[in-house]
Amino acid sequence: MRGSTTTGLTLLPRRGLWLAILAILSTLSLVFAPVATAQDNATPAATPEASPSAEPATEGTPPEIEQLFVFDFEELPASPVTIRLLRITLEPGASVPEHTHPGPEFGLIEEGVLSATPVGDATVSRADGGSTETVAEPTDLNVGDWILYPSGVGMSFSNNTESNVVILSAVIQPVGDGSPVSIDYTDDTLDTDQESRQTAYVGVSFVVLGDGLLREMPAGNATVAVNLVTLTAGAAFPASESPLLVSRIDGNLSFTVNSGEVQVTRSAQQALAAAAPPDSTHTLGTGDAAFFSTGVASAARDNEEEDVSYYALTIVPTSALETEPATITFSDPVEQPTPEAEATPSDGTSGTVADGIPAGTVVVATQDNVNVRAEASVDADVVEQVASGVELTILSGPVEADEFTWYEIEVNSSGLTGFVVVDFIAEPGEVTPEAEGTPEAVETEPTEEAEGTPAPQLDFAEGDAVVVNDNGVRIRTEPSTGGEILDTVDEGEELTIVSGPEEADEFVWYEVESADGAISGWTVADFLDPATTE
Repeated sequence: MRGSTTTGLTLLPRRGLWLAILAILSTLSLVFAPVATAQDNATPAATPEASPSAEPATEGTPPEIEQLFVFDFEELPASPVTIRLLRITLEPGASVPEHTHPGPEFGLIEEGVLSATPVGDATVSRADGGSTETVAEPTDLNVGDWILYPSGVGMSFSNNTESNVVILSAVIQPVGDGSPVSIDYTDDTLDTDQESRQTAYVGVSFVVLGDGLLREMPAGNATVAVNLVTLTAGAAFPASESPLLVSRIDGNLSFTVNSGEVQVTRSAQQALAAAAPPDSTHTLGTGDAAFFSTGVASAARDNEEEDVSYYALTIVPTSALETEPATITFSDPVEQPTPEAEATPSDGTSGTVADGIPAGTVVVATQDNVNVRAEASVDADVVEQVASGVELTILSGPVEADEFTWYEIEVNSSGLTGFVVVDFIAEPGEVTPEAEGTPEAVETEPTEEAEGTPAPQLDFAEGDAVVVNDNGVRIRTEPSTGGEILDTVDEGEELTIVSGPEEADEFVWYEVESADGAISGWTVADFLDPATTE
């Protein structure tokens, strides 16, 4: 794809933002089952507090569920994928230009009348209770109607009325090496001209209600649904055996992570997040979300005295997940880490970063293997690595941490967002020497391609004991330079060959693990020597 956008879920003001917005808008189609009525100001009214005299709910009290939209897919994009839930607003006269996405997009009309023009077969469900229909021509969508644009189906939409149009959208996008661009415009000018994109999106804004990165999911049929869920005071938080994104609307959603992967995202940040560490406590504000990529176990709320309401986006594959669900414990609220987000304009006028690079500026990586991290820290997870010359869009910053200056960016080719060190980015065409005094060039780390001539490659067999011969050697999820980095090991680390060899990306790879099982993954043969025995 030529542009960048929501990473499904991550989008922001800038080139990626436009893409994101588009993705968001395209989301219109998938919007789940029709909503009965428009919600005040596009936000469901807060559930009234439980009356002091009312009988408290028991843990087994079932949740109140309003299905907003649901669709059975024969096949979703192959994982990894990003999931994004958001609310889009089109002011009178605003429109989104024709484009396509590599993943499905849903949109539920919460307010106003949207004029949608699919280029190909889209699915529409009407609020009057009628069955879904296939639409391949311009159509008006009213409150409670939803539309789904399948992968690759073109779309454009506009607000031809004198009142705002508000859309609740869900977007699923493939990401990672080899994935197509997240948004492709029919007008090629919009793929390359940032000013033209800004003009095209005047009057369009959005608020992110949740992001998630789903690394693995069984292939084949899957059902995607978005529901409005209300739990009465004291009722248990329901379990999910499938990936679940929970976006708070009202009430207390404060919990401690006990086990499993839980990605907590903030509406104000509009970005993917690394998995929260065990024993960490999180309080969700309005529009903040928790993504349980492997599902979540039921959690008691015995001491809760108020109702809580939230959006629940689920992806239910035909084949059950083979991983254990996360476990959480509800807790007292803690101070919110970020303020509630206001709608972000999609016209690119996001403002200028104080004392730094303006938000929306397109820059390039100046070296190979530059790390894009989930947070502004050398200890944060690496969500992607980019090569020299790869275009990035500045989202926010600067942030000072770990002796580096960081900027939040979007990778234009994949739509993923994260943080990079300023020493390794520059405006296109600008030659920037390596910064002197950079602490061990932490953010470029040793590459698989060792400088000089590597030691003669040896063949190993399953069960062989080996030792690492260099520092900063990466252990990856798969035998590929595009595999996720699980760990790095230093010279002298003893490992055992599990399987291999495998040839990929001009390297020979072996699967290895440590004696205690703490280290397990794939690494390049050049950095392994036979372990000496006494």
